[in-house]
Amino acid sequence: MKTLMMAILISLSFLGMHHAAYSQKTGEAQTVIVDANKHLILKFTNPDDNKQRCAFLVGNRLTVDREEAFVIRVAHLHYRFRPFAWRRSVLEVGGPEVDGVSLPENGWLYITPSRIIFVIKGGDESHAFDVPRKDLKNKPVSNLGGDVPTGIQINLKERLTASDSREQKFVFLMTGDRNCQEYLDPDPYTKFLKRTINDFDGALAEFRQLTASLEQSGKIRQAQFAMLPSGNSNDLIAGNVDEQPGEPLSSIDPSIPDDEPGRKGIYHAMLSVRAADEGKREEAKANAETALQLLKSPSNHSEFYARGVAQQELGNYDLAIVDYDKALQLDPRQAIVYVSRGTVYREKKDHERAIADFDKAIQLEPNLIEAYVERGKVYSALRDSDRAIVDYDKAIQIDPQWAILYLLRGNEHRAKRNFDLAITDLDQGIKLDPKNASAHHLRGAVYATRGEYDRAVADFDMVIKLDPKQREAYVDRGSAYYEKGDHDRAITDLDKAIQLSPQDANVYNLRGITYASKGDSVRSIADFSRAIEIEPGNDLGYFNRGLAYFQNSDYDRAILDFDKTIQLNPSRTDSYDFRGSVYLSKGDNDRAIADFDKTIQLDPKRTNAYVDRGIAYGRKGQYDRAIADFDRAIQLNPQLKGIY
Repeated sequence: MKTLMMAILISLSFLGMHHAAYSQKTGEAQTVIVDANKHLILKFTNPDDNKQRCAFLVGNRLTVDREEAFVIRVAHLHYRFRPFAWRRSVLEVGGPEVDGVSLPENGWLYITPSRIIFVIKGGDESHAFDVPRKDLKNKPVSNLGGDVPTGIQINLKERLTASDSREQKFVFLMTGDRNCQEYLDPDPYTKFLKRTINDFDGALAEFRQLTASLEQSGKIRQAQFAMLPSGNSNDLIAGNVDEQPGEPLSSIDPSIPDDEPGRKGIYHAMLSVRAADEGKREEAKANAETALQLLKSPSNHSEFYARGVAQQELGNYDLAIVDYDKALQLDPRQAIVYVSRGTVYREKKDHERAIADFDKAIQLEPNLIEAYVERGKVYSALRDSDRAIVDYDKAIQIDPQWAILYLLRGNEHRAKRNFDLAITDLDQGIKLDPKNASAHHLRGAVYATRGEYDRAVADFDMVIKLDPKQREAYVDRGSAYYEKGDHDRAITDLDKAIQLSPQDANVYNLRGITYASKGDSVRSIADFSRAIEIEPGNDLGYFNRGLAYFQNSDYDRAILDFDKTIQLNPSRTDSYDFRGSVYLSKGDNDRAIADFDKTIQLDPKRTNAYVDRGIAYGRKGQYDRAIADFDRAIQLNPQLKGIY
């Protein structure tokens, strides 16, 4: 389950100063700081310190290629999904991801007349960039909106090649204490920065005017250390910043306070989701149980939602729905809660209610990508590939860089047997995420369906390279080798699959068929017998073993297995057909004819049943009936030989 449960409120400290917001309506740049390298830094603040508790600092200096630049210290926000508004949530810069949200990098944002540069001070250097303004999308800068303060979003034209981020969106957050969002209107924060990026000359003129005005009024402060980084153009491009020791960017309070059980419960619910996404089931369960202990008495919609998430992680679907209902009763505008409740209904196979919830989420937020993805999964479960594809189309329109969307849509094209479209989607998914084993596996399956077994094997090879314990990849590669006639390699792969999962009857059946193709009836019968031991209610093992006995001319045992197959699955046509063939081989023409009658009743176009029944009639001297059956067989397949 991927449910986002967190709004972003960043608790950072710049210089130990008391922070306030910049606003052209209610505040102004109040201080000029001159650091040890003579750089000018404006401290933007607001007179009402009791309410506006966030601020940012902007420095102006000469930098790469002798261009002037605005230099802003920032934290780079990653979030894979939509932020959800949680009151007073705190993330630590450089700390772990929490439910798809993290602040893994901090550094410097340089804004020059021609370029925008992000230099990593700490974190993953693959997220650094240096782009000309012409490489930004139209309207490249936007407010974050919602309850996320002090940030700007820059949209690059393309995703960074070296980066593991699936997006080309870069979201940067400014500084503030843990309470700043309670009172903050984020628009004033981004107004100056948006002008800086979109109108450099105008912002520079404003910067100089404000600086001169504050210097004249005596509002100037001398810093004894370098507040802005030093370094030449090579340092910037490489992301190597030789920063002087000063007052570092850090989290004021990365921990969860012990006196807030509700908030701690929310936190553990988030950890549960994160662990589940990473496949850490025991860790997910432990955090969900802790969340439930802490959220025994929810007091607001956020806590009810978090408890619902914990219940959902534990498989308590009815209790999860109760909590989601309460969260929506308290705040019916939260689209993501409808998505979460919809996923529970989907798990309960209540598809009608699931779709209704996803419809409501989309009504509230038309670009909420999770709603389209989850609704598409419901349509897929209903085998309505056309509607599923429409939803995945919309999701891809919203976020064309999310690899999993192409896998989902490609799978629907595969279900419709539009194999070319499926391959095109899977190629794109693999291009965006080359290490996604599922993408290679699905593409291999499509190639195998098209009979392109060499390409299928190549994809399954990649799956096994990425995940050597992926049992299904060995099974599917073994099947591809079997179709290629390479029975020894097929058996080697099926051996490995059985080693990884000894209780899978299907793999024993596949290996038994492969042994039978090699003429090794002893091993094939042993494998079919093992499959029957594991799943005595599955007719496939009996059917396969019946065929093996038939090939060995062990007719009585073959008939017993086909009897059992028919008992377990009376509508299985080939069981009657092959049992009829066994009776025909034993010379029991009447029973053979009865079985061929049943075969033709179930499948009137089964040519060989007419041929075999004609033979049985001929042996009984009923030549007119025999000729009628042979005529029908020729009518169905004029290429038949041997009965003319």
